[in-house]
Amino acid sequence: MFDEEICFKYNWRGYQERVLQEIETHLSDNKLHIIAPPGSGKTVLGLEVVRQLNKRTLILSPTITVRNQWIQRFVELFSNNKFTDYSYSLKDPAGLTSATYQGLHSAISGKNIPLEESDDMQLEAEVTPDFDLMKTLKENNIQVVVLDEAHHLKTEWWKSIIKLVSVLGDIKIISLTATPPYDSTAVEWDRYMQLCGPVDAEISVPELVKEKNLCPHQDLIYFSEASDQEHQSIDQFYTKIDEVMNEIVNDPDLEALLASHNVVCEPEKYQTVIYENIEYYASLVIFLNSRENNSFTELVKVLGLSRKKIPGLSGEWMEILLSNAIYKDAELKNQPLIKEIRIKLRENSAIENKRVVLRIKQDFNRLMSSSISKFRSIRDIADYEYETLGEKLRLVVLSDYVRKEALKSNQQLDKFGVIPIFKYLVDSETAKSSEYRSKIAVLSGSICIIPDNIQAAVYEIAAVYGLSENDIKLNSLQLQKGFSELSLSSSRKNATVSIITDLLTQGYINVIVGTKSLLGEGWDCPAINSLVMATFVGSYMLSNQIRGRAIRTDRADSHKTSNIWHLMCLDTKNRFNNYDKDLLEQRFKCFTGLDNENELICNGTERLHLKDFEFRKLDVKRLNDQMKDQAAERGNLYNSWFKAIDASSDGRIVKELKTSKENINRTYIFRNTLKYLCLQGIAASFLFVMELYSSAIKSLLRGSFLSLKNLSSIAVLLSIVFILSIMKSSIKAVILFFRHGSVERSFKQIAHAVINTMVDLGMIENPKALTINTDTASDGTVYCSLRHCTSYEQSQFLKAMEEIVEQVDKPRYILSRENRFPVKTLDYHAVPSLFAVNKDKAVLFHKHWQRVMGKSKLYYTRNQEGRSILVKARSSSLSSYFIGRTEITDSWKA
Repeated sequence: MFDEEICFKYNWRGYQERVLQEIETHLSDNKLHIIAPPGSGKTVLGLEVVRQLNKRTLILSPTITVRNQWIQRFVELFSNNKFTDYSYSLKDPAGLTSATYQGLHSAISGKNIPLEESDDMQLEAEVTPDFDLMKTLKENNIQVVVLDEAHHLKTEWWKSIIKLVSVLGDIKIISLTATPPYDSTAVEWDRYMQLCGPVDAEISVPELVKEKNLCPHQDLIYFSEASDQEHQSIDQFYTKIDEVMNEIVNDPDLEALLASHNVVCEPEKYQTVIYENIEYYASLVIFLNSRENNSFTELVKVLGLSRKKIPGLSGEWMEILLSNAIYKDAELKNQPLIKEIRIKLRENSAIENKRVVLRIKQDFNRLMSSSISKFRSIRDIADYEYETLGEKLRLVVLSDYVRKEALKSNQQLDKFGVIPIFKYLVDSETAKSSEYRSKIAVLSGSICIIPDNIQAAVYEIAAVYGLSENDIKLNSLQLQKGFSELSLSSSRKNATVSIITDLLTQGYINVIVGTKSLLGEGWDCPAINSLVMATFVGSYMLSNQIRGRAIRTDRADSHKTSNIWHLMCLDTKNRFNNYDKDLLEQRFKCFTGLDNENELICNGTERLHLKDFEFRKLDVKRLNDQMKDQAAERGNLYNSWFKAIDASSDGRIVKELKTSKENINRTYIFRNTLKYLCLQGIAASFLFVMELYSSAIKSLLRGSFLSLKNLSSIAVLLSIVFILSIMKSSIKAVILFFRHGSVERSFKQIAHAVINTMVDLGMIENPKALTINTDTASDGTVYCSLRHCTSYEQSQFLKAMEEIVEQVDKPRYILSRENRFPVKTLDYHAVPSLFAVNKDKAVLFHKHWQRVMGKSKLYYTRNQEGRSILVKARSSSLSSYFIGRTEITDSWKA
């Protein structure tokens, strides 16, 4: 099928060469599974494997943009290439057929199910349900199927792929992805692995930067303050809510109603009910305690709470209390008073989807995410990058929606999207630079806009793709002078992305504003050196995909670096948890980057060192100045990246379970142990001094009504009482120090129990190669990781560890450890969901747990006995000392 003269024009990257050298081994099961980040060369690697196999091939991609790039890359990157036996049509397949998952699914099921809100080019052209696809592909002898961005197979499209594979029979499957679905359910993961096979090669972003296959880059956050109008909307809500809540909390009738609740009065009878919703009944206690009502004494005992540690009444606890009382509690929800409260809250917009919201409304989340203040942020970023890079700037702004209707109006911009961003950037009143304003383009599936002054370049580049001037239509925009809408003839519309990409690459334009659905995945434009993620995306897969647009190396710039900008709108009055902040923290956990101060590669927002800011009004400018200072350090960025990754020549990204320094650790335990031992030492020393200086004291007491004998007796008695009073705490502290004092050691013991169980259940491919690493940082933070395993094995292990050491929630099985000497104590730990699927797996884990952690009991929490144990565990387990502050981190280590 392919001529022998066809070959790749350039040198292979290290990981590509390793895969190709072992191609026969990898394909021994007829499956090749590659995990590598965007820009790593998965496409060209897949093409070379297809070339070597030399069999009729079907390539499936998530979008038409990516579909087209497969053929383009084959033509561009392979020399002596006269191959023309290719097709984009499932109706008319060729030796090399490139299509989309949606097209396949449409043809098989007759349904059009896009991945998400779609902005793809000519999506309707792929909907072809009126022919027998399987018969067509079978007749064309398709023997190789390439699954590009295979993580999309979590969706409905998976069913069509499985049907295709079963019909084609003995075929080879090549699966390529940047973001495997580690966050999927066990069933979804098993399904994914069954289709794609075990991972044959996996490489991380830092590894590729080290090999200079991806460029050094930095993630930055640009901050804005909510507009006056947005502040006013939020202020009005909180003013109303404060008034309503003050009235509700101080209502004596509500206090009496809650105090007479059956669960409050007779909690022992309702332990099962309490177990089902512990937070709600805790909120009852908290409310009554705030009113100094003592009717909850027995309920506190059942909940296992300490009265001294009952928290104050907060908005969060009132949300839990009222949501349950209004909608879930059968005893209360039909009470006239509760109905009145429901009406009052609804009238004040404090109920969403049958949930009381007093702090964070979804409306506010949307308001902050799409705040009009972000228009100015994008302009400031573009202006700053243009001032820094000048004509070398290649900036892309990706947003969620097009908002095409904004082109027809001159009204104030009040919705966030591609066209409103474009209008704000080119507006003469807001743009600082006329040069910059005249070099902006829009690229989406439904509309493309270019500056009028580059029309000649458009015709010239279009000709390279075989388009004539008759294929190109330019319509001047009425409200944006100097710009025109570009459209191509229907048969050539797919060339739009290529033309605009070349215009950016060659410098005819400096900025593209587009949609994430068209350009956020698979789009290849190595020239991009600045990216603004003006999207609401927080997910692992799409965040990595979008960032991948900016971190590709550029042959025209060997020292290329990229800045990736994220937008955060602040409620500077700090009235509620910032949704934008939460979204970015979630997003930053999905990828690694450079910590400038410590020259480390790690994930999370901590590497930006923003913890000293309180996100108030005065901080916005300081924050942005700090970000701009980092953005300007492109030269240092390049050097810092290579210094960080060269520090460990054989480094790799390691996932670790981390407990923060706020958690109970050895230093804390030692400090408490030392405190009690010192107190006992003082008491003992006092007795020694009394004995040593008895004669001196005796002479001083001559003539006193107190005799030495009497004084000594009193002192000894007081000292003994003192020692006894602190002895229990001293012994407990010592026992805790030796039994659990080293969190690092405990982690390792627990890790062995998890690993041994996974091995027995066949969840580990190569048990002998495994290494469990635990480490304690200088600040007391403890880390635990698993090395020499697959990524999925690592993720399953860390998830299990996290469930064990975090506070007990509502596990299916629970472990109880009892210590009787010198005082009786009980520790509780959840059996990880990985082993809680059935009793046999839970029992197996319990067996391994006892071998390393000592005698314990296993309880099933879905019966009466187990529920009773769980209620106690929620507030008294040793693992609750970790206060839920565990997290999984990524970092580059040797």
